Amino acid sequence: MYHSKNGPAISRQTPLGTHKEWWIEGKRHRIDGAAIEYADGTKHWFYDGEEINCSSQEEFEKYVKNKAFW
Repeated sequence: MYHSKNGPAISRQTPLGTHKEWWIEGKRHRIDGAAIEYADGTKHWFYDGEEINCSSQEEFEKYVKNKAFW
């Protein structure tokens, strides 16, 4: 089970750069940024294992604040 409170639980080098994933208790989760950051710059936001369809940290924070996906 992946889990890390201080930084990414997964961090690996690829030819394009570093791929990072944040996990808490086996679920992708991150509040202060995208939970997946691909080496090519693509980002995906997750909250408690659920992917939130957004394109920026600001948009993600609005979803969390309004609990629009619960």
